[in-house]
Amino acid sequence: MSQDALNLSFALITGFAAFLAFSQPAPAQGRNCAPRASLITQLNERYGESLQNQGLTQTGRMFEMFADTQSGSWTLLISLPSGLSCIAAVGRNFERVDHPSGQGA
Repeated sequence: MSQDALNLSFALITGFAAFLAFSQPAPAQGRNCAPRASLITQLNERYGESLQNQGLTQTGRMFEMFADTQSGSWTLLISLPSGLSCIAAVGRNFERVDHPSGQGA
Protein backbone atom coordinates (compact mmCIF):
# COMPACT_ATOMS: atom_id res chain seq x y z
CA MET A 1 0.00 0.00 0.00
CA SER A 2 1.41 3.41 -0.96
CA GLN A 3 2.23 6.11 1.58
CA ASP A 4 -0.60 8.28 0.19
CA ALA A 5 -3.07 5.44 0.64
CA LEU A 6 -1.83 4.86 4.20
CA ASN A 7 -2.15 8.56 5.00
CA LEU A 8 -5.65 8.65 3.54
CA SER A 9 -6.64 5.56 5.52
CA PHE A 10 -5.28 7.09 8.72
CA ALA A 11 -7.06 10.35 8.03
CA LEU A 12 -10.39 8.68 7.33
CA ILE A 13 -10.24 6.35 10.31
CA THR A 14 -9.06 9.03 12.72
CA GLY A 15 -11.53 11.57 11.36
CA PHE A 16 -14.39 9.12 11.78
CA ALA A 17 -13.22 8.29 15.31
CA ALA A 18 -13.05 12.00 16.13
CA PHE A 19 -16.55 12.53 14.75
CA LEU A 20 -17.92 9.67 16.83
CA ALA A 21 -16.12 10.71 19.99
CA PHE A 22 -17.16 14.34 19.84
CA SER A 23 -20.75 13.53 18.90
CA GLN A 24 -21.24 11.24 21.92
CA PRO A 25 -21.63 12.11 25.60
CA ALA A 26 -18.45 12.93 27.53
CA PRO A 27 -17.58 9.34 28.65
CA ALA A 28 -17.12 8.30 25.02
CA GLN A 29 -14.56 11.02 24.38
CA GLY A 30 -11.74 8.91 25.82
CA ARG A 31 -11.65 6.90 22.60
CA ASN A 32 -9.56 9.48 20.73
CA CYS A 33 -7.97 11.19 23.72
CA ALA A 34 -4.68 10.46 25.45
CA PRO A 35 -2.02 12.26 27.46
CA ARG A 36 -0.71 15.15 25.35
CA ALA A 37 2.91 13.95 25.41
CA SER A 38 1.88 10.52 24.12
CA LEU A 39 -0.11 11.93 21.20
CA ILE A 40 2.67 14.34 20.24
CA THR A 41 5.21 11.51 20.23
CA GLN A 42 2.96 9.43 17.97
CA LEU A 43 2.31 12.32 15.60
CA ASN A 44 6.03 12.99 15.31
CA GLU A 45 7.31 9.42 15.06
CA ARG A 46 4.55 7.86 12.94
CA TYR A 47 3.56 10.77 10.70
CA GLY A 48 6.46 13.21 10.84
CA GLU A 49 4.17 15.94 12.15
CA SER A 50 5.43 18.77 14.32
CA LEU A 51 3.75 21.74 15.97
CA GLN A 52 2.94 24.49 13.46
CA ASN A 53 0.42 26.73 15.27
CA GLN A 54 -1.36 26.99 18.59
CA GLY A 55 -3.75 29.20 20.47
CA LEU A 56 -5.97 29.36 23.55
CA THR A 57 -9.75 29.28 23.54
CA GLN A 58 -11.84 31.41 25.88
CA THR A 59 -12.54 28.26 27.92
CA GLY A 60 -8.83 27.63 28.60
CA ARG A 61 -8.38 24.84 26.09
CA MET A 62 -5.42 24.93 23.76
CA PHE A 63 -5.75 24.10 20.08
CA GLU A 64 -2.61 22.85 18.39
CA MET A 65 -2.05 22.25 14.69
CA PHE A 66 0.57 19.61 13.91
CA ALA A 67 1.66 19.00 10.33
CA ASP A 68 4.27 17.44 8.11
CA THR A 69 5.08 20.21 5.63
CA GLN A 70 6.50 17.71 3.13
CA SER A 71 3.71 15.12 3.05
CA GLY A 72 0.95 17.63 3.83
CA SER A 73 -0.66 15.54 6.59
CA TRP A 74 -2.03 17.49 9.56
CA THR A 75 -3.73 16.90 12.90
CA LEU A 76 -5.65 19.33 15.09
CA LEU A 77 -5.43 18.61 18.83
CA ILE A 78 -7.52 20.17 21.56
CA SER A 79 -5.60 20.04 24.84
CA LEU A 80 -7.05 20.48 28.30
CA PRO A 81 -5.23 22.01 31.28
CA SER A 82 -5.23 18.52 32.81
CA GLY A 83 -2.75 17.34 30.16
CA LEU A 84 -5.32 15.29 28.24
CA SER A 85 -5.47 15.96 24.49
CA CYS A 86 -8.06 14.88 21.95
CA ILE A 87 -7.80 14.62 18.18
CA ALA A 88 -10.35 17.08 16.81
CA ALA A 89 -9.60 16.70 13.09
CA VAL A 90 -7.07 15.30 10.64
CA GLY A 91 -6.43 15.97 7.00
CA ARG A 92 -4.11 16.31 4.05
CA ASN A 93 -2.71 19.10 1.91
CA PHE A 94 -1.43 21.27 4.75
CA GLU A 95 -0.05 24.52 3.42
CA ARG A 96 1.61 27.28 5.39
CA VAL A 97 0.18 30.69 4.57
CA ASP A 98 2.12 33.69 5.81
CA HIS A 99 0.50 37.10 5.46
CA PRO A 100 2.19 40.39 6.25
CA SER A 101 0.85 42.03 9.41
CA GLY A 102 -2.59 43.53 8.74
CA GLN A 103 -3.05 41.59 5.49
CA GLY A 104 -5.88 39.03 5.57
CA ALA A 105 -6.56 36.21 3.14
